[in-house]
Amino acid sequence: MGFVQEALLTLSMAEANLVYLENAADMLTTILNNQIIMLTSIGELDKALKEVIGVLPQIGLSFT
Repeated sequence: MGFVQEALLTLSMAEANLVYLENAADMLTTILNNQIIMLTSIGELDKALKEVIGVLPQIGLSFT
């Protein structure tokens, strides 16, 4: 599978996650998770890690 196809597949899965949300309160978490998945898929691991660390306080956790 090529890079573009893989990115489009991941984007489609991310969109499906938003479409099928059962609880609207989960939208921010889902969007952030989708962003982390996309960054990981394209090899931007440092950016993905920064996103993970940034999300932790929003869900009541810390990175130590």
